[in-house]
Amino acid sequence: MKKIAVFDVCFTIYNCNTTIEFFKFIKNKYFIRYYLFIFFNKICIFFKLYSFFDKNRFIILFWLNKSVLELELSEYYKKVLNNKINNNIFEKINYYKQNNYEIYLISASMELVISKIAKELWIINYYWTKLIEKDWFFSWFISNDLLNKNSKEKILLNIINNIDIDLKSSIAFSDSIDDLRQWKVIENRFLVYKNNITKYDE
Repeated sequence: MKKIAVFDVCFTIYNCNTTIEFFKFIKNKYFIRYYLFIFFNKICIFFKLYSFFDKNRFIILFWLNKSVLELELSEYYKKVLNNKINNNIFEKINYYKQNNYEIYLISASMELVISKIAKELWIINYYWTKLIEKDWFFSWFISNDLLNKNSKEKILLNIINNIDIDLKSSIAFSDSIDDLRQWKVIENRFLVYKNNITKYDE
């Protein structure tokens, strides 16, 4: 039976929201898009349009194609994310790799960011908020949003249904109690708060 180690990404492996930090990183070059995003965010908060904002939160990426974004992401990873890594969790990832655990990233951050992180950390199993690129006007749309209720639970259950996993020996880490509740099939779950890691027993 395989053992798996499941990790959230934002505020778990990195001490930030990796998507928002990317938006901040590109704001000087694409400032009109960035402030459009900020304005859109405030309007949605004011009118309590939280669900609408979630569905359209990648508005800043409109009119930017994948090749351009990948170049920006390379710089972003080197200049920003390298300085925001949670060393305690990074050590955990390396420890579980060395002890023959399969590492899984499950994050609501956007796919371009998560795929870049997975590549840099040499992790082959990862799940994200999936985007579809269109060749007209608004170019990026969400097709699979991991912010949706129970989305992370469904992903983990799908993994378990396709692989023979030792759930008692497997492990999960997240800064979010909601994530850990969704991953309740894994016995060993840990809540991450900055550099502190505590066992979650609920």
